Order: sequence, then structure tokens, then C-alpha cells
Amino acid sequence: MFRSLSFFVLALAVLACQPKAKPAPEEETSDETAAFEGTNCYIFAEGQDTTFLTLTIQGTEVTGYFAWEPWQKDGARGDLSGTLEGNKIVADWDYVIEGSEQSEEKVFVLEEDKVGEMTGELTEGEGGQLVLKDPANAKVGNYLSRVECKNQ
Repeated sequence: MFRSLSFFVLALAVLACQPKAKPAPEEETSDETAAFEGTNCYIFAEGQDTTFLTLTIQGTEVTGYFAWEPWQKDGARGDLSGTLEGNKIVADWDYVIEGSEQSEEKVFVLEEDKVGEMTGELTEGEGGQLVLKDPANAKVGNYLSRVECKNQ
């Protein structure tokens, strides 16, 4: 009996020392996404070229507006619609450039006070939408800094 009791106590001690299970990824994702809830505005300016981004995040749903405004050249402006997973947004950007309508998949990485855009060579995907040719080798670049949103 003493031997059985000793084994039982030893087994409990070993189990108590096991690392606790991590929360399911879905729980972590919902905590992460909560930090980005609401409407945020971002800007990047280099010389007289400017890029604006407005993101409205509700849960995992993302909508917004993206405008690339190069100085004294035609830019591109349009709406974004996509999803947020963790700190990564994958969105369709439907925009007008030089009078033509275009669609491009945009991937953004959110950080505390900035957002980075995944960059790389583009190719024509399904339905004519531009997509990253090699997403695995895309780099985060084109960082836009968070600014106060102005009434538009």
C-alpha cells in the first residue's frame, strides 16, 4: 500500500511540473487583433511623394482607403477590403490609376505605431488581380507612420 501511495504522489508531482498548455492560437489572435480595433491613419512621405492609409478594423474585418501620391505624376487611389490575422492584413485594393480601374492584393504588417507593406515582384493572378509573385520571399518595407486621423 505504501508503495502504491508513493507512486501516486510521485506521479502527481511529475504532472504538476509539466509546462502548462499554451492558449489556442485563436485566443491569441483575438487578443492581438483587439489592439488594432477602430480606425487608424498612417502616412509615408519622401520628398514630395506621399502615401496615405486609413484602416478601420472590427474584429478580423478590415476596410480602408489607400492612396499613393507621387509628386507631379498620376497616383493611385482606392478602397481596401480584407481580413486581419494576428498583426497581418491581407486585403484587396480596388483603385484607379491613370483613369483605369485595377485590383491588387495588398499585405500589411501592423506594428505599434506604424504599418509595413509587403513588397516584391507582382504578377497577374486570378481575375486579373495583381498579386505578389513569390509571397514567401516578399519583404516588409514602405513603412507608414501612425498619425491622427483628420475628418475627411
